[in-house]
Amino acid sequence: GVYKTIEYKKNLQIIKAENNIGWGMCKLNSDLVLEPTFEHIEIMNGDSLLKVQQNGKVGLYDINGDIIFPISYDDIQLHCSASYCLYVCAKGYSITAYTMDRKRTRYDHKLVSLVNPIKQQKTGNKYTYTLPNGRIIRDSPYQIKHKIGYEDKLRLLIINYGKTNYLLDTGFYNIIPEGFAIPDEYCNPLEIEMGLIPVYSDYRSGVIDRSGNWVIPPNAFGYKVLSPNLIVQHRGNSQKDKEGLTLFRIVHNESPANIGEYNYVNNVPKNNFLIVGNYSSPGNNSLKRGVIDTLGKVIITMKHSKIKIFKNHIVGIDWNRQEGLDNTFVYDLNGNLIWSAPYTDVISIKESNLLKCRIGNNYGLVKLSGEEILPPIHPYLKAIPELNIVQYGTELFKTVIIDIDGHIKFKYPEKLQLVPREKTNALLFTHPQKVVLLNSDFTIKKITRGKFLNTFKQLWPGLGRFMADDKVFFMNLETGFVYKE
Repeated sequence: GVYKTIEYKKNLQIIKAENNIGWGMCKLNSDLVLEPTFEHIEIMNGDSLLKVQQNGKVGLYDINGDIIFPISYDDIQLHCSASYCLYVCAKGYSITAYTMDRKRTRYDHKLVSLVNPIKQQKTGNKYTYTLPNGRIIRDSPYQIKHKIGYEDKLRLLIINYGKTNYLLDTGFYNIIPEGFAIPDEYCNPLEIEMGLIPVYSDYRSGVIDRSGNWVIPPNAFGYKVLSPNLIVQHRGNSQKDKEGLTLFRIVHNESPANIGEYNYVNNVPKNNFLIVGNYSSPGNNSLKRGVIDTLGKVIITMKHSKIKIFKNHIVGIDWNRQEGLDNTFVYDLNGNLIWSAPYTDVISIKESNLLKCRIGNNYGLVKLSGEEILPPIHPYLKAIPELNIVQYGTELFKTVIIDIDGHIKFKYPEKLQLVPREKTNALLFTHPQKVVLLNSDFTIKKITRGKFLNTFKQLWPGLGRFMADDKVFFMNLETGFVYKE
């Protein structure tokens, strides 16, 4: 069909049908993702999720057009903290949270009523609060920072003064044990809705639930909530103390279960994994890392210098700085080794089954299956996933373009730079002194002197503006014809 381009977002473009009936989505290579039949489309989480609206209801798709959540919700949001990400789906007053693999969490969230039952008035630096029962709190130094509700009623309030935070019920009574408060870094309403709240008092800390009951009684250690049922304990006076960490799994109405002690813990919320590590020997600063799941099950033993977790793969990297012998190991999500190679590092290439591999300062290309497409001998390599091409250089040809199977599409003796796709759909390459326009099959359409200035993609998609000899000229990016200003 014929579509109108409305808006560009990185690798995607929002389109509208010629008859203006609906909105759709396609990739910059013109592959259609969603037919233009929706009332509204919103790109979320960078450019990896699509929230669509139809008949007043919303659903969620991935960028390939596959359904994550059907169009049956009043709203869908992605809530992320430093520790985890959740889909939060609302129907009326009912909100249900799901993990990134779409498993329902133990806690259901409920929308706060749009009518705030507590009235707040500020006078100078003080606040006056009128409660639903008529009680008035005057000259309070505390400000309401967050409101937390469920079962369509406001249930909890976070108030703060400076960097001191307290948790109150709607009667304005503090439910945190006396002498304790919530540090600023833990004052996240989503984490509090999850039911685990670290509280501190001088040199002691512990963890309470939303009723103020101790989940972990106060002691000399520090705590951080990693997920609705995971807490890490810092065996020192500061959460920055990395010398000793204990992981606890919290199960409702059961004592916290110790699932491991480490020197390093890093949560990977989108995969429900944790990267953990220990020093190889006392006094040795070499940290060996591995992977466990949220039950404490070992996926990969602690033997690698670095761990990377991609969507469907885990990468372990070993560095041997003294002998210069580095190795990369690629595993599936169950910890089974797929392949290994003597690479210093690998980098995932978005929307592809390719990895950018490196040995020293030279780069190459390898498939996730382990098939090497380009050996890591090139000083630079750039992937352009929206076009399914990779650009690199050799001594003879400073610009070489190949497809994802390694077939050479284009070679040029000078180093060229592709004009970003959000600026033009044309295969337009620039050089400080010239412009190279290619056909869709990567044959040369036009080479002309000039410095690239800009394009007019929103108004005139097929027009580019350039400068040569202090004069501005325009080029038709479809035909290569040059117009003088």
